[in-house]
Amino acid sequence: MNLSLFLLFATCILTQFQVVLSDQEMWSKDMTNEIEIGPADSGYKEVHLRCIEQKRLFQVNIELDEDFSGVIYTRGSYASKDKDCFLHAKAGRKFRMKIPFDKCGTKREGDIFKTVLIVQYDEFLIMPGDAAFELECNVGPIVAEVTVDSAISTQPQVRKPISKISLADADPSGKPLPRHRQSVVTGEEGEVSFTPDDVRPRKKKKGGKEHNTKTVKIEL
Repeated sequence: MNLSLFLLFATCILTQFQVVLSDQEMWSKDMTNEIEIGPADSGYKEVHLRCIEQKRLFQVNIELDEDFSGVIYTRGSYASKDKDCFLHAKAGRKFRMKIPFDKCGTKREGDIFKTVLIVQYDEFLIMPGDAAFELECNVGPIVAEVTVDSAISTQPQVRKPISKISLADADPSGKPLPRHRQSVVTGEEGEVSFTPDDVRPRKKKKGGKEHNTKTVKIEL
């Protein structure tokens, strides 16, 4: 093969490679723009959080709409798969996890402990339909003093932990949700439940009426 023919052949191969690469980059860019995980407003019936101060843990019960065989874990625990932070569900709709305050990527701000729980339907991929919830326990000890009896001096009143659940983005590369999309729900007796009815803006049923039967404190 003479030099001119070789150079022509090499140029054709390089041009084809550049076209293929360009198509792949375009496809990747288009998919990235179109696929957004975001907060989940369906797929689950209830997420219930109980803050157990004595045992220093989040106790969370999750009930899903359909049989689930994916993974449930706290953000940052997927790689380690620590048994306290990672649950590989084989089947079922109801699951419970007890997440220690001092493990599983839990963040602490004074007496407030926070972690993000991911519900991922595919064991290996995060996809639209996956859900994420930020769990928060405020275990600050004393809020006021009360008089037990007129003959007895005031005594400190120890309150139960304040618990919160809010929506988060399951995508680890996603930006933090703005406050108005978090749909924060608060319980002042140590526990709280979150359902799709708590997602704001609320979905309207037929006839344009909003459905809301919960009696929990909701932060706007």
